Amino acid sequence: MEEEASVKKAISEEPEDLSIVYDEVYREHVPFTQTDDEIVPIIVSRMNPFTPGHVILLTEALLYAANRNLHQVSIILSQSWDDDTNPVDPYTKQRLIYSVIPRLKKYLSVKFTHEGSNELAAAIQSIQVVIELMGDPLELLVDEEASEQEATAKPKATAKPKATAKPKARTSPALSTLQYILEHYYKYPRENLKVVVFCGEDRSYDFFGKSLGQLEPPVSFEGIKLKRPGMQSLIDMSTTDLIKLVQKGDVSPGAVSASLVRKTAKSGEEEVFSQLMDRTFLRPEDIKEVYDIIQDVPEEALKPGESKPNKRKGERGGTLKKNIKKSRKYKSRKYKSRKHKTRKNTNRNKK
Repeated sequence: MEEEASVKKAISEEPEDLSIVYDEVYREHVPFTQTDDEIVPIIVSRMNPFTPGHVILLTEALLYAANRNLHQVSIILSQSWDDDTNPVDPYTKQRLIYSVIPRLKKYLSVKFTHEGSNELAAAIQSIQVVIELMGDPLELLVDEEASEQEATAKPKATAKPKATAKPKARTSPALSTLQYILEHYYKYPRENLKVVVFCGEDRSYDFFGKSLGQLEPPVSFEGIKLKRPGMQSLIDMSTTDLIKLVQKGDVSPGAVSASLVRKTAKSGEEEVFSQLMDRTFLRPEDIKEVYDIIQDVPEEALKPGESKPNKRKGERGGTLKKNIKKSRKYKSRKYKSRKHKTRKNTNRNKK
């Protein structure tokens, strides 16, 4: 009982290194270091929102890394953002998950210290966790616009086409981000690298293996799927039955999916939602923030002078990249239209 109480106390206490919690300039305060590790543990997920099931996934990746004396675990997050299946924007997800990591690491360290595994506890604390979005939307947009400008630009008379130039291979955002992680943190290109992807049993990233094998030098691949018994049955369950089950405490953390969490929030049962999210290592105010985002703030809860987001204008819907692109195109059309009208009026005045 004393050991259990000490472990639970570690969850409630703020860790010493909580001052490094992610913000807009996280990397400026705490620069990530490169590693000579040859094994690259990766979690690929939407995590919208972050759930107890994701905690288990992250724990498995941390234990895998700690048992092999690895120094880094990376998370690749989807940047999709809409009203139903992806209500939480990518930067909020990134911020909240970064805040969880020190608490989870401290909890695991205390747990294994009590079990007499001091080396494992120390190894977990030394692991850096990096969270990358599937391509920064602003950077991707700049790259796309530069490519479009190059394609439409007229070639100069003196320029000669390069016979040796090859077009860049098109790839998915997840693979692009994975390659960035390899180059930025693992000093790729170099030999003998192996990527290990952790995901739930309902997902598969085996296509990574083929793409990584085509790199020069090639990178080997392994996929590790975690079983999540009872997950689908909870999703299919009626809201009333689900609430009763959660209140009894009969829901396994591994079975708690993002779909289930969103369903609970939409039902308006805030206490049940908080109980489901209790094992995420998020603070109560963070859980409330996620609940409000999924619920979509009602008009009566808005402050005087504040208005709800206009979804028709693309403020929420699709990806950030698409929203930014739509906005720029709209502004460009508006500017051209205004310019055309001004020219017309000028010509009339001349006549």
